[in-house]
Amino acid sequence: MPRILIMCEKFPADLTDGNHLRVSHLCRELAGSNECFYFGPLEMQGERGALPQYGFSDAWELTRRPKTGRSFRRHFRLSNERFLEISSPKYFHSAVIALRQAVARWNIDAVVCFAPGLAEVSLRINVPKILDVTDSLTLTHERILSNRRRKSGAWGRMSRILKATRDKGRERCLVRAYECTTTISDADRRALLRVSETSGDKIVVIPNGVSADALKVGSQEFEHERSIIFWGNLDFAPNRTAVEYFFDEIYLPYLARREIDWHIVGRGASDVLRHRLGHPRIHFHGFVDDLFSYAAQKGVMINPMIEGSGLKNKVLEALAINLPVVTTRMGVEAINGRGGYDFLVADEPKEFARCVESVLDDVSIRSALATAGRQLVESQYTWPKIAKQLDQLIHTIISQSNLRKAI
Repeated sequence: MPRILIMCEKFPADLTDGNHLRVSHLCRELAGSNECFYFGPLEMQGERGALPQYGFSDAWELTRRPKTGRSFRRHFRLSNERFLEISSPKYFHSAVIALRQAVARWNIDAVVCFAPGLAEVSLRINVPKILDVTDSLTLTHERILSNRRRKSGAWGRMSRILKATRDKGRERCLVRAYECTTTISDADRRALLRVSETSGDKIVVIPNGVSADALKVGSQEFEHERSIIFWGNLDFAPNRTAVEYFFDEIYLPYLARREIDWHIVGRGASDVLRHRLGHPRIHFHGFVDDLFSYAAQKGVMINPMIEGSGLKNKVLEALAINLPVVTTRMGVEAINGRGGYDFLVADEPKEFARCVESVLDDVSIRSALATAGRQLVESQYTWPKIAKQLDQLIHTIISQSNLRKAI
């Protein structure tokens, strides 16, 4: 049985965080055919005791990078490819030593790095490595800079360009250095290929899945309100931009007069955002414990994304609970579904509003979308099926490494 070291920036216990969700589900599934070991911080009480629950046999606790004493040199970098080494050299070298010791102690066959901030550390070890980028930061920056609706001053734009340049340098370096990189969508893969100028077989798309909890809720019957719902962390810029765009361009001009309630669920809604979206039929709910059961009672899930990258977990979750989805094309670019059949796609505001109204007004349209969307996630996006792709990739990388050693 292969012995896999999983590198993380945090213990993946917070399933409201998209990255934690991905890591925790993949590791649980990988543990069925691999022996997995955790490498990263253990900060909360009980995390070590929870290792078996998340598929880990043991853990090497890495201290958190200090916030003080960072080198002033970091301000003059043009690339993030050696950011950790430049900004915190003592910490970097201690992390390299710890990683080498962990690899030796457990006789590790391969490393899977879910921690971009630690990825440069594993470049110092001679073990097959897979990097999980999830979303390409290069693509995210490009879309933010090209979004004409986003208002930013000259300093804000210059700051974004500098950050984009630095992150592009890191992605170029890491994709070239790792044996293989996994990402979450074809759009992210194309961006990484363009940045790294490497061979296509070095970057593999492995999407996210849906939880068993969402699928279970989707098997139940609910009464549906005449309402729309959006969920996501609102301190995440693409989500905040999406709700502002929907409010200005779609809800106020077309849907508010139809007396349609809009429910916004998620952490991070600032007072400024609440005031900006102030309307008697718009309801902010913050974090909701039983999100799937709550959302399944609504009429339509909206996903008006106009910037960002990656796969939107919220869309898969909505489809799993039989909730019809109306989305922009960008919002489902990572999902192998059919617009007009599994979900409705509209990039023009008036058409987006028309799609929402058609689902709310026509039971047959709602039923057809709910059935097709549920079938899509069941056939392609369950975590066991997704993890099987990563498991096969890990075994291939290990076999190729062993073959090279034999030659």
